Amino acid sequence: MNFSKPISLIVTLFLIFFSFNSSAHSCEWETYHCPIDGTEVSFCATVSMYVEGRKRDMQKFGAVGSYYKELVNSCHTCYFSGYISDFEKDYSENEISALRTWIKKNISEPKDEADEYAICARIQEFNNASPDVIADTWLMGSYMLKGVSEEKERRKAMQLKAACYFEEAASAYQCEEKQLCAIYKYVAAEMYRRADFFKDALFWYEKAKQDPDLPEWLSEMNTEQQKLAVNNDNRNDV
Repeated sequence: MNFSKPISLIVTLFLIFFSFNSSAHSCEWETYHCPIDGTEVSFCATVSMYVEGRKRDMQKFGAVGSYYKELVNSCHTCYFSGYISDFEKDYSENEISALRTWIKKNISEPKDEADEYAICARIQEFNNASPDVIADTWLMGSYMLKGVSEEKERRKAMQLKAACYFEEAASAYQCEEKQLCAIYKYVAAEMYRRADFFKDALFWYEKAKQDPDLPEWLSEMNTEQQKLAVNNDNRNDV
């Protein structure tokens, strides 16, 4: 009896499985200290992952695992929230004092990952971070609520925040890299569409369409999503 074909198939499937998992998302736990009160905060810092592309809201897909959930974390005592870089940053005594006072007055314990992103974005706003940085944080926070029907309005609120900051980032005086500026125009349009601001969405889809620096793959996406806005379609699931 000839077993060569089944054995070959099993070996092939094993190699495919091994290859996929070797390129899947992986991370290592690292400990940092809250800049406000020194509390230890653990991050699972990404080591590697496999990205196939981006969805229509610019979320990466592929073997990305819990990549987005691990980007932002919070101090469990004072609720300072941020990326690893925010925990590594050297703050002056005046900055720490101002942040501590503002957080105590304005921030409560985060209930989930989306809240952590929201706190991080609000701290960025307080610190006058650049609009593209703030926009990215609101956008990634909205990913935490994707597919959760009871959080639809909360997700749209975060997307509207992102849209406003992407619009600001796409302004001539804010844009340093032409291609990024073109991408911001598309993302602003897409966020406005999802938040039911169709007039604003159509304006920015058209701005993106007319931008010669919009990447070809995104140009096709821009055209498809623009058609949704024309029909007042706010679908928000991809």
